[in-house]
Amino acid sequence: MSTFRHQHKSNNGSNSHTSQSSDSGGPHKPQPPLQFPQCRRRRVTLLCVFVSMSTVFVLIQFASQHSIARKQTRKQQQREEPIFPGHSVHTGERSMRLRRETLLGSSSSSLPSSKFTNASIPKHHTVFSTSCAPQQHWESMVFFYHAYKVGQPGTVTRITSGCSDKEQKEQQTFFDNYIKPMRPNDFFIHFTPDYSRIQKSDGAPYKYMNKPYGLRHWMEDYLKLPQSSAAIDDDIVVLMDPDMILLRPLTFDFSDVENQLFVEDEPRTRMVRHGFPISQQDGYLNNEWMRLDGQHILGKDHANATVPKPHEGPRHWNTGPPYLATARDMYQIAVKWTEFAPRVVQIHPHLFSEMYGFIYATLQLQLPFTLLRSIVVSVTTTRTREGWALVDGLNDEEVQDVCRATPPPGTKIPMVLHYCERYMYGPMFFSKYRLKKNIMNCEKGLLQPPSKQFVGQFNYTVSPPRADLKDNYRPDPQPITSNRTAKREAFMLCGLTRSINEALIHHKHAACPGNSANLEMTYTVFNDPSNY
Repeated sequence: MSTFRHQHKSNNGSNSHTSQSSDSGGPHKPQPPLQFPQCRRRRVTLLCVFVSMSTVFVLIQFASQHSIARKQTRKQQQREEPIFPGHSVHTGERSMRLRRETLLGSSSSSLPSSKFTNASIPKHHTVFSTSCAPQQHWESMVFFYHAYKVGQPGTVTRITSGCSDKEQKEQQTFFDNYIKPMRPNDFFIHFTPDYSRIQKSDGAPYKYMNKPYGLRHWMEDYLKLPQSSAAIDDDIVVLMDPDMILLRPLTFDFSDVENQLFVEDEPRTRMVRHGFPISQQDGYLNNEWMRLDGQHILGKDHANATVPKPHEGPRHWNTGPPYLATARDMYQIAVKWTEFAPRVVQIHPHLFSEMYGFIYATLQLQLPFTLLRSIVVSVTTTRTREGWALVDGLNDEEVQDVCRATPPPGTKIPMVLHYCERYMYGPMFFSKYRLKKNIMNCEKGLLQPPSKQFVGQFNYTVSPPRADLKDNYRPDPQPITSNRTAKREAFMLCGLTRSINEALIHHKHAACPGNSANLEMTYTVFNDPSNY
C-alpha cells in the first residue's frame, strides 16, 4: 500500500531569530528541542506550538484521505478497467490478475497497439493462410497475440480457407470475442473457399494450395485489386505462415545493418519498393526447382522467361516466408502463382510444390528477391541459410534469458521463430503437431517451462510416447553430437515455450470466467501425450 510521506526541512538561514532578553530584562532560557519552528519569545511559544501541532494534524488528515482515495481508485480500476484494451474483466478476477502478473510480469499488461506512428511509413498488411483445422486455430491466436505484443504495424489478417458454414460461424465468433479486441481497427479474419481440393497427380488434395489462392482472393476481395491499384499500389504486403512468432516488428525497412544478415555483401536493396521485394532465404530449398519442366509450368510465358544460372538460385530465387513486396508486385505474383502452382503439383506432387510455383511466378515476372538469412530461424541443422549466426553468438546465459522474457529491443536475435520442425533437448520436446488441439480450453494447463539451469546442461535428446499410445514406450536417449545444435535446440524450446504460454495466459484471462483458468505450467507431451 502506498504511504504518504511529508518531508520537513528545517530552516537555519535568514528566517531564524537571534536570542534576546525577556520583557523583565532577564536572560531567555532556551526552549527544549521540539520538531516545530523554533520560538524565541516566551509569550509566543505556546502559540507556535499550537500552530505547529495544528499543521501536523491537518497534514495527517490529508494523508489519510489521500490513502483512502487511492484505495478507492484502485478498487474501482479492478472492477472496471480491462487488463487488455477491449477485453472485459470477469467478476472475481482479481486473483487471476495477480497470477498473470506473477507469470508474465506486471509490465506486460500495457502492450502497444503499434510502435509505428510515422506517417511516412507505407501502410503494411501482414497476412497468413490457414485452414479450419483446430491446430491452426491455436496457432492463429498465438500469431495475433505476438503481432499485438510487438506492435506489428498496419493490418494483420488470417486468411481462412475451406470452413463449413458451422465452422465459419464459430471462427468468426471466436475472432470477434478474443482476437479483434486486441486491435479492433487492425486485426481481421478473411474467409475463402477450399482451394486444397486442387489435386495432385495421384488424385489426393494438396492442402498448401490454399496459400496462393487465398492470397489472391484476399487481395481482390479486401484490397479491391486491380481496380483500386492507384490507392493501394505502394502499400507493403507481408506474407507469413501461421506457425511463426514475431519477436520484433517486421517492416519494409532492413537498413539496420547491425541486426541483419544479407545473403549478398552488397544487396540490391535494403528497403522494399516497387521491383525490389525482400524475403527470407529458405532453410529447406535448393535448386531442385530448376530441374523441373519449366516449359510445362510456364506454358506460353516460357519464351519470356530466362532460367537463372545455378549459383543465382540461393542469391535471389530460393525464397521462403516471410515474403515482403509492394501491393502492386505482390498482386502480380499472386496472379501468376495461382497459374503456375497447379502445374508444378502435376509434375512434382510433393512438399514445397507451392513454393516452387511462387519461384516460377517471380521468375516469369523478372522479380528477383533480395534475400536475408536473419529474418527467421527454424531448421537447427542448417549451416548458413537462416539467422542462426545471431544465436550462435549468444552465451548460455543469454540463451537462458530467452526462457524468462522477450529479449529487449536491440538484442541481436532473429526477428521470427518459425516452429515448422520438432525440437528436442535433454528432457524437453516440442512439435506443433503434438500439442493438444484444444490447448486453449480453460481447463488445459500451460506448457512446462525449461528449468532455471537448462541451457548447456544436456548432451542427449529423448522422443516422447506416441499420441495414440499404441507402442510400448520406453525412453531411448540419443546423443547430441554438436554443441552448436544443442544451443539452437535450447533456444527454440525456450522461445517457443515462453511465447506460447504468454499467448495462452492472455487468452485465458479474457475467455475463462472467474478463477476457472488452469494456469499451472505442468503440461508436457511426455506426461500427457494424447492430442486432446
